[in-house]
Amino acid sequence: MKKIDKILSIIIVILLITILTGTFFALSKNKKSVKKQKQLISQGKAVSLMAPKNDNQYSYFNLGSQRILTSPENPQKKYPDSSHNDISQDLQMGTILLVTPWISYPSDDTIFFEEISRKKTVITGIIQDYFSNYSKQELLAQTEVKIEENLLREINSHLSLGKIQQIYFTDFIFLE
Repeated sequence: MKKIDKILSIIIVILLITILTGTFFALSKNKKSVKKQKQLISQGKAVSLMAPKNDNQYSYFNLGSQRILTSPENPQKKYPDSSHNDISQDLQMGTILLVTPWISYPSDDTIFFEEISRKKTVITGIIQDYFSNYSKQELLAQTEVKIEENLLREINSHLSLGKIQQIYFTDFIFLE
């Protein structure tokens, strides 16, 4: 019986060492991953919807996801005359674009946060108007930086208590 007790004790010790080692490595890997995520978020490459831990800015994520119908590729619409029976064949529609924007603003400006919250519908309206004025091909032809600059300029023109520093998109997907 003593030999079996020794073998079982050794197996228990090996299992405990394995569990503790695995836990240690999992926790240390998680800390590195969180640090990398924070760095990517502060650079504007959002990998989660958590605000960046940057002393210079805060982020506003409450704009939500928007489904926007882009402009048709061919702006000339043909309307049916008396000889056509199928209206849907003659009318061309745009493509649906799904965007999830978020913006960054100075961290020391709490009053500006209140203005952003009050003008949330204005900001989302500006974003919707911008994308609905372009077709899918026109949007794909523009660079992300150009789109962000145009939206930033337009949004800031409607804000009076401060200026947003940057606009980012977590989602930018054409649904077909």
